[in-house]
Amino acid sequence: MKAFILFVTLCFCLHGNASDATFSLSNIDSTTLQNEFPYEAYLSSGILQRPADLHRDKLYLTEKGADGERIVYQLCKLYLEQQPPALTDFDDLRKKLRMAEAFALKHELFPDSKAYYASKDLLFDAVAKTIEEAIKNGEANPNDPNVLYLVMRLEENKYHLNIRKSVWSKLLFHIGKGNWSYIFDRFTKRYQDYWLEITLAVLVFALPFVLFWFRRRFRR
Repeated sequence: MKAFILFVTLCFCLHGNASDATFSLSNIDSTTLQNEFPYEAYLSSGILQRPADLHRDKLYLTEKGADGERIVYQLCKLYLEQQPPALTDFDDLRKKLRMAEAFALKHELFPDSKAYYASKDLLFDAVAKTIEEAIKNGEANPNDPNVLYLVMRLEENKYHLNIRKSVWSKLLFHIGKGNWSYIFDRFTKRYQDYWLEITLAVLVFALPFVLFWFRRRFRR
């Protein structure tokens, strides 16, 4: 999972270098950065979706005397207010999940940063609540492949939704991703009690034959 998140983060960085490269905090004076941060302009630049550039700017803000941690969190909060997740746009939901995973990776790399931890929670929670409410209101089917994909991605990141999913749907999802270790683990946990009962039954059934074989062998 960590390797996948790292891959996503690298993709974000590569995409970011190709667009909105003209916006720079270095063109803004320190007083403005500290007291009147240009949130709207920053969000329009798309830098929030580019973790490497965002981290660079956070360090720059701190260097200039601004509260970089607070600004990053406020940027994420404002972003979700302006572009709330909607179940009608699966591409946008997947994008927000990728952003949350990228923030989670940044928090692993910089555990002292509360902004990355809080921002990834904001994103994960927003997507999770959107899906959960849509399913409860009957607006979405939890076994729909698109919905199931998002639900399972959330669960991989320890965000468990309070919904019912069919066993076969979950199984097909993990087969499609090639998660054979997960499938084997779930299968053995689900049926380990049955395996114990079957094993005991076989032993009980075989015991008379074993005793008979020994009796014949010793008689000879």
